[in-house]
Amino acid sequence: MRNNKLNIAKEELVFPELTGTPAEIKFAEEFREAFYNSFRLKNRSLKKMILNETSASFWLNIDSKIDIFIEKKQFLYQYTELHRRKERRKQIIDADAVAPEQEKYEGIVEIINFLSQIQLRFRKNEDFISLVKSKHYKWDSEDKCWCRNLTEQTGTYSDRAAEIGHELLKNGFCICIHDPDITEKAINGDYKKEISKWVKWNEKTQSLALYWLVKDESYDASRKIVDNRYNFDTQCIDIHISHYRAVNNFAKKYDFQFSEAAIAAIEQYKDEKRNMRKVKVKDV
Repeated sequence: MRNNKLNIAKEELVFPELTGTPAEIKFAEEFREAFYNSFRLKNRSLKKMILNETSASFWLNIDSKIDIFIEKKQFLYQYTELHRRKERRKQIIDADAVAPEQEKYEGIVEIINFLSQIQLRFRKNEDFISLVKSKHYKWDSEDKCWCRNLTEQTGTYSDRAAEIGHELLKNGFCICIHDPDITEKAINGDYKKEISKWVKWNEKTQSLALYWLVKDESYDASRKIVDNRYNFDTQCIDIHISHYRAVNNFAKKYDFQFSEAAIAAIEQYKDEKRNMRKVKVKDV
């Protein structure tokens, strides 16, 4: 008899069917009904939440977190504000988005500059994941996005955003970059290519560190430099700064770029050598 009353109430309120396991649906329906009926005034926000949230897990999650008779109004307010922010963000993304002529995938990849990261936000898609992994992006489980840290080695956000945006467009993805100049660069493929081989400075080991974004034939050649050592922590080849001339010759041959810190360390070492006191040792 109780279930019949619940079904009649659902029809009167036009409650959508929930998705989930039979057990989840049963308990979620009961809680949803109680939550709705606990409001004396059935306002638009409440009805919108009832219509939008069709996952049983959503309602079970609320049930485990709040006392509907004490915190219901606060929860509904927070839910409504979050929903409004999402709607506003969607409108902004739609306004800034561009699509390739041969669009292959639904949805829009949002490309964001967040602190010292470039972040990519998109629904789960295996082709998308494969593409961004090939461009050295990693999944951030905390921010729920694919990202790369921006450093001296990666180059600027403008160039990396234009690069990944260009690749995504070429592969049939719609993109959104909240900067019209960078968007145009992505469309036209107008960006500085990322330098993939660097001579960096390791302060801890006082060494010049050879770094590869992707290893090539130069890696084997680096192991022939005097006093080279593989650093498991940094995954670089460390070479003591006293061998900077050999590193310089190697860098010229294999197109390595020196970081600012490495250049400064070499200049300091050379100055120290020049200023070192020279003595004549007497024969005894």
